[in-house]
Amino acid sequence: MVPIHAPERAAKFRQAAFVYLHVGLLYEAAVWVLWRAGQLPSARGPGWLWLLVGAAILAVVFWGLWRWQNVWFARAIWALHGLRLPALISAAFLREPEGNGCAERFIRTLKENLLWVRRFDTIEELRLALQSFKDSYNRTWIVERHGYQTPAAVRAAQIAPLPAAA
Repeated sequence: MVPIHAPERAAKFRQAAFVYLHVGLLYEAAVWVLWRAGQLPSARGPGWLWLLVGAAILAVVFWGLWRWQNVWFARAIWALHGLRLPALISAAFLREPEGNGCAERFIRTLKENLLWVRRFDTIEELRLALQSFKDSYNRTWIVERHGYQTPAAVRAAQIAPLPAAA
């Protein structure tokens, strides 16, 4: 294994910090939506507590990755988030046991096709790349779960006006 030099290592950890910040904000947005829709599992605590804990973890992790640049710190944080994630995922895919696999597959697709392929120097560059990936994914990706259709085609069919009742 080739050792990573200090500037390259610092750049990788800054990139990881920005990726974690973006994913963490998306996660917190999902918690907010599920809480407002009444689908957040109440057995694990009130929604405001989920949001507060998530925001605290997000801030500590972003600062820790940026400042300490320690691999074990990053691994411990991902494990800590793993304790909260299953409850959220199970609420997102009600009555669908493969739901967690769907979320994990999408994250894997995102990593393999964008995050591992490109290097991002700023959060704005990352945000634009994620937006472009989202648009491309929705327009061109064929998803088995959607009956081998693109997400955009499924969404269009779902919001198409229904015929008026006579």
